[in-house]
Amino acid sequence: QDLPLGKVYEFNVRAFDSNGHQSGWSETLYKIVDLPYWTDVVTTQPAGYTEDADGNATISSAEGFAWFAAKVNGLNGQQNNEYRDKTVKLTADIDLAGYRWNPIGVFDTWTFFCGTFDGQEHSISNIYVNDEGSYKGLFSYARGARFKNVNMVGGSVATIFQRKSGSQAGETMAAIGGLIGEADRCYEISNCHSSVSVSGSQWVGSLCGYVWASFDDLCRITNCSATGQVAGRGSVGDLIGGTYGAEIIIQNCYATGDVTLTSGKKDAWYRGGLIGHVFFSTVDNCY
Repeated sequence: QDLPLGKVYEFNVRAFDSNGHQSGWSETLYKIVDLPYWTDVVTTQPAGYTEDADGNATISSAEGFAWFAAKVNGLNGQQNNEYRDKTVKLTADIDLAGYRWNPIGVFDTWTFFCGTFDGQEHSISNIYVNDEGSYKGLFSYARGARFKNVNMVGGSVATIFQRKSGSQAGETMAAIGGLIGEADRCYEISNCHSSVSVSGSQWVGSLCGYVWASFDDLCRITNCSATGQVAGRGSVGDLIGGTYGAEIIIQNCYATGDVTLTSGKKDAWYRGGLIGHVFFSTVDNCY
């Protein structure tokens, strides 16, 4: 029987011995039946992705963008590429409608984007992430990277509980953003804008979920904006869910989207129209 897409279904799994007797172990899983990922559909290098002799990339189509994601994440026979000291540029607007997006970077395997991503004022529209776990966005996790001149238009990034019972019970829906789930020691995020609707548990923002920097890593977030609707349990802000680091400077930014807490007063913590929580960072000329 075909199940409707985009829904969360509960499966109760039990173990039985060879005699058909239940062993006592059971676990309830919550799984999504949904659209295939772009990286499942684009399995060979398309015309919309090119590299020069130095390894800098140019992307001109959604298929090319999916191939870029596959290269960073090490999918479809590719060895993961961090694009360290490389620049990735868009030369056209990208429409991601039709398939589910596989966020760029995999925290669990320490696979990160570490280069410069320049949208060249182009838009990326209709992102659709409806998945399990933490670190979700166009980029799930970026380290030591730069992002500039990109417009995230429409679409949604949403996460669910991985499990509600059994051996791995717990809540894992942190660092959820439209552009970046977590920006770790990223030097620059400039002229980037998002109207993506984002929902998760903690560190939730339409542009970035969480921005972290050590006390000697300068990170500047300038001339950025967010207008998407965001919802979460804590550390929820329209532009950024949360920041941590004295060398993070947020300047000349604004946010106008709705921010909603998804828990009662006792559980609610750190929420703001611009940024959910700010630890040590500087905010200047923002609204």
